[in-house]
Amino acid sequence: MISIIVPTKDINRERQILKNIGDVGDEIIIVEGKNPSIQRNEGIKKSKGDILYFCDDDSILSPYCFKKAKEIFSKDKDIGVIGGPSLTPETDTVIQKTFGAVLSSYWGTGPSSSRYKAKGKMRQTDEKELILCNMFIKKEVFENCGLFREDLYPNEENEFLNRVEILKYKIIYSPDIYVKRSNRKNFFQFIKQCFNYGRGRAEQMLLAFNFKDIINTIPIFFVIYFISIILLPPIPIKYIPFLIYLFLSFLFSIKAAKENNIFYAAPIIFINFFLLHFSYGVGMLYGFIKFFIKKKEINKKINIKIIKR
Repeated sequence: MISIIVPTKDINRERQILKNIGDVGDEIIIVEGKNPSIQRNEGIKKSKGDILYFCDDDSILSPYCFKKAKEIFSKDKDIGVIGGPSLTPETDTVIQKTFGAVLSSYWGTGPSSSRYKAKGKMRQTDEKELILCNMFIKKEVFENCGLFREDLYPNEENEFLNRVEILKYKIIYSPDIYVKRSNRKNFFQFIKQCFNYGRGRAEQMLLAFNFKDIINTIPIFFVIYFISIILLPPIPIKYIPFLIYLFLSFLFSIKAAKENNIFYAAPIIFINFFLLHFSYGVGMLYGFIKFFIKKKEINKKINIKIIKR
């Protein structure tokens, strides 16, 4: 039995959620609230399935993802988690597609670019490549590893998957198991998204440090370096790293534009690379500072609707 758990801010989106999910799953648990980590945990507690599928309220599921996931789980009892990418819909605007192009570029997000583009073959992986808007997890994994940290959002799935790995469960990435989700609608929303990802990663590192997270700190040094360019005396040699960065961004912008069939939007993609790296770095710096400031009380109010199939 598969239970689908969907956090939402508005339970009145039920009709659209069911349309996005399609005719799959034995049980759909829609949880309304303001903290997705809490919402998902409450959904887990109410679920009856031995396999839980997590998606967002705007995730449009691929037709055969459930069949494919069942096949993969049946091949190896040690597999605990299966996930795949969140792809840009064809209906997105050009601006939205440029955001998707940057997120799915290795120059933009490193190994996490596989979250936004179907890359390679099915393989064993870690938290860097999976995303919680499209993830199958065995119920027993939660019973052995515990639930999502409710004091961590976003990045609650990243910290959880690190625990899963410690207990020797296999984590699988399948490019064939995908959802489609629209990207942010404008530059402000995109900057906010990147900022929050950086903040979440910083808080995750402080709550449960993992050496593999070190690579995610690179944008912090980029931010510090960029600020130093502005504040320090104009010594020509200090501009060389930034010129190299701009040149590489230029090359990857052309590559990303070509791969996403929006070659004319290469200049926007070029700008987006900088916005992504700078916003993520600032978000991390903020996350490190915010961690030591008294936190607001977590809003635990939820509303659950369970739909049996």
